[in-house]
Amino acid sequence: MERIGQHLSYANVAATLALVFAMSGGAIAATGGFTTASSSIKACVGGNGVLKVLKGKKCKGGQKAVSWSQKGPAGAKGATGATGPSGIAGLNGAPVPSATTAQTANNALALGGVPASGFTRSDCASTTGQIKGFAMVPASTPQEFVPVNPSYNCSGQPVEVESLEAGTGFYVVRFDGNPAEIAMATGIGRPADFPVVVSVELEAPGEWEVWTADSGSIRPEPFELLVP
Repeated sequence: MERIGQHLSYANVAATLALVFAMSGGAIAATGGFTTASSSIKACVGGNGVLKVLKGKKCKGGQKAVSWSQKGPAGAKGATGATGPSGIAGLNGAPVPSATTAQTANNALALGGVPASGFTRSDCASTTGQIKGFAMVPASTPQEFVPVNPSYNCSGQPVEVESLEAGTGFYVVRFDGNPAEIAMATGIGRPADFPVVVSVELEAPGEWEVWTADSGSIRPEPFELLVP
């Protein structure tokens, strides 16, 4: 032990401790403590093999600077993660339709954006209360069938009128293709004190004979015919 003690010196002890800490990954900070932060570790290696740990100082002549703050190369890109869960399913597992594929959306586009409630059925078989036709007949009418305007016919076919006798109030009004057998008529443009008497008689489905009278005499008067 005395022989060993004779060869011990401060330099030998310091070199041995520095080597041990360098191999173990630790470092002695300039303050005398320990640190594991690689950004703050620098060392100088002298010609005699002594490893000296410094912080914020430069190596002296003949010493080689070594730093532990360098980063290694970037690692390879990881594998792609698993696919996420699908969207919520509709009733009975059916997919939920989007606004562009839903049938109601397609119908709205076909109707020009007008809701279906804004339309009525134009057919003569409907029993929902809409009218099946109307006609506004002028007083002067030729003795042959001519179109009536304005008018409406649930069948989509023309509405026509003719005068049975020139200068008299006898007319025939027909709604082509209309199966209706009920019609109502009223005079147009006369005050309530001097109303025009209008009579209607069914000739065939969609066809009526109409005559107009004023002050007890049959004479031409404008009238309107309504087919409910």
